[in-house]
Amino acid sequence: MTKYGYVRKGFPTSEKDQLTGILSYGCDEVFLEAHSLMEFRELDILLSVLKMGDVLVVTNLKVFGKKFQGLRSLIDLCRDKQVQLISLEDQLDSNKAYDFFDLLDLLGRIDFACRSERTKQQIQLSREIGQTIGRPAIDKKKIERIYYLYHDKKWAMRKIATECDVSLGSVYKYIHQEAPCQKKESVG
Repeated sequence: MTKYGYVRKGFPTSEKDQLTGILSYGCDEVFLEAHSLMEFRELDILLSVLKMGDVLVVTNLKVFGKKFQGLRSLIDLCRDKQVQLISLEDQLDSNKAYDFFDLLDLLGRIDFACRSERTKQQIQLSREIGQTIGRPAIDKKKIERIYYLYHDKKWAMRKIATECDVSLGSVYKYIHQEAPCQKKESVG
């Protein structure tokens, strides 16, 4: 029987915290996943070496970075290979009985946390390669025009939104600001 630990760099906690917990449990070998949540190189290697009677220890099931279905497949694989799965923070030991609803709740929370982390990583990656995130900024001329049409021409907000091709919320935001610094009389 071999005790294996699995750690994912920076998720759900730092590698140091994960290693501390896993090593205190007496793991013989630790696999460190240093890639994004989309990659599972070390996990694939680990799963291929597991054999009957082995123990797989993680600090938290979130470390697998899997959606609900993927996590279920991983748990099924451990069961089929008769590998004991232990999650320290989740207080989960596959050799002990659990309430079905508690387990479902736990898996749902893990699924949410993994999707959230994947989204954050994708946003960070997009920023690093120079992609703009979110709605495009409204230029100063358009803001001045919105202000002018509302305060000087007395147009309705909905008409301004249509005319300037902005949302009604943007019109509301800009008409309630102070007058643009360089307000021009003939913007319209």
